[in-house]
Amino acid sequence: MPSKSIKLTSEAKIVAIVNNKGGVGKTTATVHIGCALAQAGKKVLCVDMDTQANLAQNFLTRKYVNTALKNAQNGSPLPPERHSSGVDILTLSFYEATEKVYIASIQARKNEYDFILIDSPPSLEKRTIASLQASEYILIPTEAEQFAFSGISNLLQLAATYNLKVLGVFINKYDPKKQVHKAFRSFIADQFSQVFLNDSIPMSTVFPNAQAENKTGFEFYSSKKSNPALEAYHAIAKSMIEA
Repeated sequence: MPSKSIKLTSEAKIVAIVNNKGGVGKTTATVHIGCALAQAGKKVLCVDMDTQANLAQNFLTRKYVNTALKNAQNGSPLPPERHSSGVDILTLSFYEATEKVYIASIQARKNEYDFILIDSPPSLEKRTIASLQASEYILIPTEAEQFAFSGISNLLQLAATYNLKVLGVFINKYDPKKQVHKAFRSFIADQFSQVFLNDSIPMSTVFPNAQAENKTGFEFYSSKKSNPALEAYHAIAKSMIEA
């Protein structure tokens, strides 16, 4: 087990968004919670710590990220990029450094924002450890499926190791019409009742359709009617503000 890190006080709430399993919608959650916080009037920085750079590509164009940003990285962290949503994006995906340098790169921005959200890799490696060490809070997205939530207990133990406050565990891509989803949701809510967030994110075509047009779900969905998935992200953002 990694050693505990020393937490620095900061004005921003620095939040590691973590799940060791890939495909649980962690990046989508980071993007849309960040947008929801910005819509609530908060100054937000989203940090891409994954070498796949999916978060940066969600906000910016794939070509720009994989050519201009990758080429400009050149061994040093780049300044944040401003997105039309009001969210700033710090891309560390192509920056190879030590845990200590990653932590310093993130915490150097702590007085500039209300929230810093870190999209960490889907494995417990150097970048994920740095994400946890840089943070004061942890938020855990999962799915209503066996393998997606099996590591939650380990993540909560890591949170305790790093003295992180748990903002919650929530379910992504939830389909209430599926009995297996309903059963697993009930089980997760019971097993992790003290940290479980009731605002599950329902399955929605908004997110893949938005990504196909290089937009966030909030940009893509222009209907005057509310969208349950986007409203659920608003609810989670509100709970983070109030925490």
